[in-house]
Amino acid sequence: MIFPVIHSVLSCKALSELILENYDLKSIEKIEYFQTSLTDTYLINADKKKYILRAYRTHWRSKSDIQCEIDALNFLAKNQISVATPIAQKNKETLIQLNAPEGLRYLILFNYASGHPPCYADNYKHEAEIYGKAFGKMHKTLENFNSPHQRFKLDINYLLNEPLNIIEPYLKRRQKDWATLTQLAKKLKQQYLSYPKNSLQYGFCHGDLNTGNVHIDNNNITLFDFDCCGYGYHAADISNYLWGARTNKIENKIWPIFLEAYLKENTLNRHDLEAIPMFANMRHIWHMGLHLKLSEEKGTYWIDDHYFSKQIELLKNWK
Repeated sequence: MIFPVIHSVLSCKALSELILENYDLKSIEKIEYFQTSLTDTYLINADKKKYILRAYRTHWRSKSDIQCEIDALNFLAKNQISVATPIAQKNKETLIQLNAPEGLRYLILFNYASGHPPCYADNYKHEAEIYGKAFGKMHKTLENFNSPHQRFKLDINYLLNEPLNIIEPYLKRRQKDWATLTQLAKKLKQQYLSYPKNSLQYGFCHGDLNTGNVHIDNNNITLFDFDCCGYGYHAADISNYLWGARTNKIENKIWPIFLEAYLKENTLNRHDLEAIPMFANMRHIWHMGLHLKLSEEKGTYWIDDHYFSKQIELLKNWK
């Protein structure tokens, strides 16, 4: 009997053989296990080019979810939005299915996004402008996107209710912090419900467009990692940038530049603009929930009193 596992690391050697068998590549010079996060990422050098292989965790995304993500990427690429596109196999399929010890896993090979991540720094204001412009173009383009495949919604349940349910057991010893968090969540829900129905701009969103999912190369920007994409609010999507600027304590210097560039490409109404800070606070709670949800696989060594004190204090300062 093989002992049960919840997350396996796929062999680079076996993946190399699988890729050469299924893709129109002549040789692989190097393959390395690059990063583990929401998915596992492998960096591949093949035929003198770089590629990214993503291995989805078992039960992380449904096949329909992933196919919708693929549809969105191909749609954006066809409409001249620079994204890291998925590569079709010899049989014209994009997804590979394999049986891992923990269950079924899906794999996709992507073109590599050249460049470097934009920085949350005072001397990188021009990158905030490039980033905001690209974000606005993406939202505007996705207004016409449709997919036959079902995808989960980036709604209030996803952004707030589910993360709170995950966080609650971890704050049993810190009742004061739990009370603070639930009070803030209540205020956020009340503000959200105060907006007239359909007043917030809604459409297909990236869902996690932080600086780790963007590369800039000589003022050219490429978007990637649409793993958290779905139908949601544009204000919530761009709040990711505000959240990052806040956590890096540079909000006042780069957020106005980002937003001005965004608005040149996509219009937001007064409700959208007012809701962005609200969604940035939800983003922080969502992020906490995500950390804790992944802890069974990634470890709990860093989820301690210091972690919760820091997260709660940040939320208090952002009220």
